Amino acid sequence: DNSVRTAGLVGLGAGPLSLVSQLAIISGDGVVSTPLIIKPSEPTFYYLNLEGISVGQKTIQTGQTNGNIIIDSGTTLTYLEQSFFDDFVTSVKEVIGANLSLEPKNMLLLYENNLVCLAVVPSNIQGISILGNVAQVDFQVEYDLQGKKLSFVPSNCAKN
Repeated sequence: DNSVRTAGLVGLGAGPLSLVSQLAIISGDGVVSTPLIIKPSEPTFYYLNLEGISVGQKTIQTGQTNGNIIIDSGTTLTYLEQSFFDDFVTSVKEVIGANLSLEPKNMLLLYENNLVCLAVVPSNIQGISILGNVAQVDFQVEYDLQGKKLSFVPSNCAKN
């Protein structure tokens, strides 16, 4: 029966038998890459360096360059370190009602009764941010463990 669907979660750890080490390379127009950082103290997490987030014409800088955000397909929301989150919310408030050039499906969640919630929340872990799976919707993501980089390209995943 084609109407039966199963939801689940695929772990994408750094081990030699992981699905990540078996996937094909993405290429083509629109692909962007960033260094993939694996910290010896926490080898199961994939760290990236988030330099900043642009909201409208303003860019909020993190001021960090040490692998300050974990990318995790198993975490729904995006968590930002508290002080960076506070700056982010201030910037979003400044542009609400203006021309907001964010992809709503990657930043907002629609609940019942037309309630829309921001899919970015403050992290309760000191110094840790996580890029959750809502922010990764309709992006093809490649974890290149040998090249130590993460690449992603916009993709209409419903059509693939």
